[in-house]
Amino acid sequence: MKIDGVQHRCPLLKKGAKLAVNWRTTLSVIQHQILLILIQNFSPFCKGCLLDVGCGERPYKFVHESLVSASYGIDIHESPHQCDISALACAEYIPFRDGAFDTVLCTEVLEHVDNPDTVLKEIYRVLRNCGHLIVSVPFIYPLHEQPRDYRRYSYFGLLTMLKKNGFHPIAVRAKGGAITTMVVLFFLGLCGFLRVMGRRLLNVEVLGNPMLRLCLVLPQWVYLFCFRVFVGRKLKPEKRTVSKYERAMSIGYVCVARKPGIER
Repeated sequence: MKIDGVQHRCPLLKKGAKLAVNWRTTLSVIQHQILLILIQNFSPFCKGCLLDVGCGERPYKFVHESLVSASYGIDIHESPHQCDISALACAEYIPFRDGAFDTVLCTEVLEHVDNPDTVLKEIYRVLRNCGHLIVSVPFIYPLHEQPRDYRRYSYFGLLTMLKKNGFHPIAVRAKGGAITTMVVLFFLGLCGFLRVMGRRLLNVEVLGNPMLRLCLVLPQWVYLFCFRVFVGRKLKPEKRTVSKYERAMSIGYVCVARKPGIER
């Protein structure tokens, strides 16, 4: 992703059993860390054979690698990421047999595809009966990976699209509410402003300066600490609803949905 002027590599660092966003490779710390927390909270749904659709560098592999028997990733040749893939393929035509996977992970992909309904139909096809899809989408978030950024998803739009394509949503979480959204947009706007001013006035990439990056990242970590203390309970797996405020304004949503059927 290229939001703050830097082509990101894998934004996660593994430290023992914990994962954290690597601030040296991304300045978009808040939304990455919240998404990581949600993926970790939904990790009990990861089992059997897993497929990561639009996997990029497979940044969440560390979350599920000890929980699944095998994992595969697909992405397109034009991906802006340095990909760790099992097969070169687009999400609309997944090159695996019907019912091949117990779990499918699809994070921040549906906004970049030409036909999201076709993608969901393909995911439905390759999932076994009672298999799970873990999907995340943006809602209030700037354009990224342009020009392949086509749409945004509201809470209701995401659930309606999943149900229309045969899935049964089990749990949905918001990636923060109104305050988090405004904080994220502020830092993204600040990073963009500093990048433009640095290029115009100094003709340098100022965001490459480690001290400036640290100054931009530290307040984000402080906010994340406060976020987890005061509203972290909203991210817990047992919470099954999204508040009306989170439905109205959020960075995006993460949903676990099940493919109906009789388990064999």
